[in-house]
Amino acid sequence: MQDQEALANKDVRKTSADSLLASFRELPKCTADAAMEWQLFKAAAASSAARLRGRMRLGVASNTEKVSSWWNQEVKDACRAKEVANNAWLQNEAERYLHSR
Repeated sequence: MQDQEALANKDVRKTSADSLLASFRELPKCTADAAMEWQLFKAAAASSAARLRGRMRLGVASNTEKVSSWWNQEVKDACRAKEVANNAWLQNEAERYLHSR
């Protein structure tokens, strides 16, 4: 909630946006694949956030999974829905390929 209150301030939003933009400008213009592009994007966003807001250790869950402040049930459900949709798409593409032969 503290981050939401901070971002309500125009100056904080501007500083955050400028920092994020500066991080993105340091990224290479072209990468070999989408996975690498995502890793670079994620690292730039995380480093920008860490520079502005610092880091906070939330602890480790009892099953040794990492814990994040943004990982909640809504995000988990969205990731699962994406995985299901992707698997259905892959299955459809495989069937199309087999039928085209």
